[in-house]
Amino acid sequence: MTTTTHAKAVALALVVSSGLLVACSHTPEFKPAREYKAVKVLFDKRGCPVKVTPEQPLVLSRKALDGVEWEATGPGSSDITVYFDPFQQASPEQFLQRGKVVRSGPVAAMAPATEAGIEYKYTIVAKDCPQAPLDPLIIVKN
Repeated sequence: MTTTTHAKAVALALVVSSGLLVACSHTPEFKPAREYKAVKVLFDKRGCPVKVTPEQPLVLSRKALDGVEWEATGPGSSDITVYFDPFQQASPEQFLQRGKVVRSGPVAAMAPATEAGIEYKYTIVAKDCPQAPLDPLIIVKN
C-alpha cells in the first residue's frame, strides 16, 4: 500500500488542527469578584436545599464587580453546585468550589443590567438531592 503526498498532507493538517482545538478550548481561570455578598443555603434533613438567606433577592452591581458566596448550612447540608448566567464564569466548573462553599466571579461586563435592575433566577443543586433544586432570584444593576 502506498501513501500519497496528498494523504500525508491531509493527515498532518488534521493532527495540527486537532492540537489547536485542544489548545484553544481550555477552561478560563477563575477571576475573583472585588466584593462578595453572602448567601446561606438552608438544607432539610433529607439533604435538599429548601431556602436561602437573605430571603430577599441580592442586588449586585455590574460596575462594582460584585460576586456571591453561597454556603450550605443545616442538618442535611451537602456539597452544592450553582448555575447562573450573568457571571463571567457561567459554568459550574468555572466557579470556585470548595464543597459546601461556592464563590462566583464578578458579574460579567456584558450581562444585561439597568439602573432599576434585572431579575435573574439561579439554580442551586445539592450533591445529595439533585432531584430537588432550589431556584432563588438575584437582581443585577449597572
